[in-house]
Amino acid sequence: MNHLTPQAEGNLVERLIQLKLSEKQFNELARCIGEYPQNIFSNQYTNEQKAEAIVSRANQKGNYHLIDEELKKMFIPPTASINTTGINTYLAIGFGKLYQDLLSSLEKVEVTDNGQSEGFPNGSFVKHMEFKAKLRFKAKFKPSTRKLGIEQKNDNSVLQRKAKKLGFQSYRDIDIKVSQLYQEVLIEYPVEKFSPEMRLNELLKKLYLFLPEEHRKNINTTNYLYGIVFGTTAQCLIFNE
Repeated sequence: MNHLTPQAEGNLVERLIQLKLSEKQFNELARCIGEYPQNIFSNQYTNEQKAEAIVSRANQKGNYHLIDEELKKMFIPPTASINTTGINTYLAIGFGKLYQDLLSSLEKVEVTDNGQSEGFPNGSFVKHMEFKAKLRFKAKFKPSTRKLGIEQKNDNSVLQRKAKKLGFQSYRDIDIKVSQLYQEVLIEYPVEKFSPEMRLNELLKKLYLFLPEEHRKNINTTNYLYGIVFGTTAQCLIFNE
């Protein structure tokens, strides 16, 4: 039976607190893990106490993943008229979950790291460039790709901030892993023979391979991955050709 680490349990508790769930929503979370709400918390419990109690019980039972699934259902926009906050929260939860699952998969395998990973020459970062200039002069992307990169990076920044407020972890670790994975792409598709768009597509394909099936089916996954890739590009860790 799988269980959350203390840190992961704390992150999940913090997410529930930040979401400011209603009594009805907390009751739905209790039922989703197979419990009657009154068996977990009383009416006198604060939201913080309810979050602690329900995550602790789910972790004991090993079905804490059901909380994530129920949260996604709660925040799926039911109509086109749903408010922006609801949509952003739903997207941030999906993005944060994908990030954690992707990083977990990447950490289990050895990826190329020649000690001179792009963006880390002699153990330090390359000089930062303004993002638009980076896309045009360093990466040498086509205009359409540059437009896509700017849009996805901006969306990614918004989702990262929102997801962090919901208790998801820092996003620095994924930049390093993506930069290492990009080294494999450079070896297979060298700069002198292939376009940057080809390397971008191949990097996306590699990232998809590390994702659980639930994310591969999600219509937002491609945009999430673009956001991660262009966010890493903005840090001057990849596409420094």
